Amino acid sequence: MKIFVNRKAVRGPYGGENSFMGALCRWFENKGHNVISAKEDSKNCDIALLNALTLIDLEFVKSLCVAGVPIVHRKTGMVVSGPPEIRMRVNGVVEGDRKQIEFSPFIQHSIFQSVYSQKFFSNEGFCGDFSVIPNGVDEAKFSTLT
Repeated sequence: MKIFVNRKAVRGPYGGENSFMGALCRWFENKGHNVISAKEDSKNCDIALLNALTLIDLEFVKSLCVAGVPIVHRKTGMVVSGPPEIRMRVNGVVEGDRKQIEFSPFIQHSIFQSVYSQKFFSNEGFCGDFSVIPNGVDEAKFSTLT
């Protein structure tokens, strides 16, 4: 399977996204999948896994949808992560969160890094199919309190 992943790989411990996406891409490759990150090749993929908001915009997401590429999007709260233009508030709404909600009609499945994040986005207007995949948690050592 040819998988488009929009991410900027950074060596070193640069946050949950870098660790999560790096591990996921290595897993895909170990399973024999072809992982690409060049936007110009994205419309020829079997599926797109979108992540970094600074590397894409709504028109790009729409173009994948029009090309018939199924899209999975990893949503994350932008209040404390990302560059200043993504954390900026406009009319009380964090710009990165607004962009992620705007993408939702074109996304087949969303991945949240926590139940808290999923509930937050649902309260902000997100609806759609989703999974919660804990970000950076070794569940053999840590568990969620109920």
